[in-house]
Amino acid sequence: MEMTTEEMLDILAPELPDYCVMDEDGVVDDHLPVCQFCKLAGRNVPARYDGRTVFGSWAYMCEECWRRFGVGLGLGEGQRLVLDDSEDWSR
Repeated sequence: MEMTTEEMLDILAPELPDYCVMDEDGVVDDHLPVCQFCKLAGRNVPARYDGRTVFGSWAYMCEECWRRFGVGLGLGEGQRLVLDDSEDWSR
């Protein structure tokens, strides 16, 4: 029996906020969260990844922090975050 993406998400990540939508390239969203490592250092850098870290926990990470602390992309490792550019963002 095959599972739909929605069914798989309900099992694997029930805590995902409602505004997140999965696609084959990453999560499509209307804003990017702040990198949690940079935030600890007092910087406000947009995250580009949501992934598992070398410390075992998951975090939102910018490109630089993902390269230092991320373990990869894919099921159980992480995903790239992308903005949904289908709307007019000049408002």
